Amino acid sequence: MTGVLRTSLPTGEERSAAGRALREQVRRGELGRWRPAEDRPDPIDLIEEAHEGRLQRLVPVRVGRMLASPCAARRR
Repeated sequence: MTGVLRTSLPTGEERSAAGRALREQVRRGELGRWRPAEDRPDPIDLIEEAHEGRLQRLVPVRVGRMLASPCAARRR
């Protein structure tokens, strides 16, 4: 039964072809020019809406859990 549930990984040529196909849709020079959609909701408003109906004394705990961990590895 070994290998029955596994699928083969794409070859290097297949990965390269997929990358070239994606570059036809979005050129490399455009990747650094991302802009959010005009109708995108404000993330802070979404979080504040999520706090509605919660025990106010527990909201700071929830927010604290959403913060980045100081122990997380930094990427540079």
